[in-house]
Amino acid sequence: MNQNAPKIFTAWIHPLLIGIYPVITLLAHNIDELAVEDGIRSLYLSFLLPVILLIIFYLFIKNWQKSALVVTLFILLFFSYGHIYSAIEHLQIFNFVIGRHRFLIIGWAGLFLLGSWWVKIRNEDMQNLTNTINLVAIVSVIMPVFQIIGSQINSERIQSQPLQTEFNNQIFQIPSGQTPPDIYYIILDEYSRDDALETIFGFDNSPFLGNLEDLGFYIANCSQSNYSQTQLSLSSSLNMNFIEEIVWREELERNDHTRLGKLIKDPEIWRILQRFDYQLISFETGYIWSQNDDADIFLGPNQNLSENQRLSLIFNNFEIILLKSSAALIALDGNFLLPQESTQKIFNPDIRHREIVLFTLDQLELLAATPGPKFVFAHIVSPHIPYVFEPDGSMPKSTPDDDIGYINQIKYLNSRIEKIADTLISKSSTPPIIIIQGDHGQSSSRVDRMRILNAYYFPNQDYQNLSPNISPVNSFRVILNAYFDGNLPLLENSSYFSMTTSPYTFNDMPETQEECITVGNSP
Repeated sequence: MNQNAPKIFTAWIHPLLIGIYPVITLLAHNIDELAVEDGIRSLYLSFLLPVILLIIFYLFIKNWQKSALVVTLFILLFFSYGHIYSAIEHLQIFNFVIGRHRFLIIGWAGLFLLGSWWVKIRNEDMQNLTNTINLVAIVSVIMPVFQIIGSQINSERIQSQPLQTEFNNQIFQIPSGQTPPDIYYIILDEYSRDDALETIFGFDNSPFLGNLEDLGFYIANCSQSNYSQTQLSLSSSLNMNFIEEIVWREELERNDHTRLGKLIKDPEIWRILQRFDYQLISFETGYIWSQNDDADIFLGPNQNLSENQRLSLIFNNFEIILLKSSAALIALDGNFLLPQESTQKIFNPDIRHREIVLFTLDQLELLAATPGPKFVFAHIVSPHIPYVFEPDGSMPKSTPDDDIGYINQIKYLNSRIEKIADTLISKSSTPPIIIIQGDHGQSSSRVDRMRILNAYYFPNQDYQNLSPNISPVNSFRVILNAYFDGNLPLLENSSYFSMTTSPYTFNDMPETQEECITVGNSP
């Protein structure tokens, strides 16, 4: 009995490790986009599944080592199914599509039965094979575990070491007799400047800009983004400084963008406004680094879903990815796990994205009635892909051409933003500050990608400190100076392009005032 104990113990190792391997690997590869907590439930289930299967197979095989090998084979086939199916889904042989569940299920079932039969008929001791698989399983699990732990340690270190900035000792105050204004910071992701829209897409955006001007907005017709990527752009604008000044040198050198999430979720402008009892209102975006669910008021579309629609929320984004990469794909395709409406939402993330954008637009219009003072940060991931809006707001019946899809979303957003701006101005008890801004433009051209929509509404209509080429890094510096008695210097309106693979390798993108095509100059 004692001699068999080590064999029983080693038999359990590889099924448990192979069971959790897909979960921790997926989490490690997406650690910058997903919260570790999203994988906890999957980790529990992936640990429990091998235990249950091992007990079940032992009842038939009566051998722990062989039962463990069969369980490991089952888990490998289960979690590889979705990957293989995705690879061969459209594969044809002699005009015959072989990428179908009906064929792959037969193949996978055959492999499992053949492998199980081979294990069962072996008469020799399986300890050497068990030891080998245990070693492979341990080595496979160690690397993603260390990657996750390292990321978490780095994140905790960054959270605990705030930067010393020029704002720490700055004195701000509300001028005597004035009520602190609500501040709306509306980011329209990838919204290009009017001259770029005209040149690249042949689209005249002057009617929209003219309508904003009629409402009292200042249009910075020559504005450029400071950075070509969303995380960099938002980190810079919300912290009123350039990335090189707010990210540590060693982080820049190793391309570690962990700090950017903190800079967006807990930015300098928010820490300053908290001194004046502002509420932070934030929206769900679908991206953990740009949505602040710790805000005083965090708004997302889930609360408005029907009970039937809520079934799709049984699974979080991480779990959906995991399910779609496994044999659970069979049940999802066949609507066995969820109603068809919910299954469509899982398999068509565009629908979920559309709901988030619509919810944010709808809620923005209602916020004028919410007591202030409040700082509203709305990162709307549109007109950025996916293209889920026709000009009238309906869902496209087919996937549009990129140029058509982008302009259609511009048209729809224009109609909504005009109404939102009008409502916020006309129905707010205290006239608000509104910034409507692109984080970067839509273009593969480095120059055109930096050209952005940038519009400001100030309650007193005093725009003397704004300029046609003002960039986002100076937006809140101007506001703090004008409405909070600040004395902040304005920075150079510099623009820096970088690639996603090397986000901190910057190329200066100068553009002179004379090179800018101004349409409908603001006062």
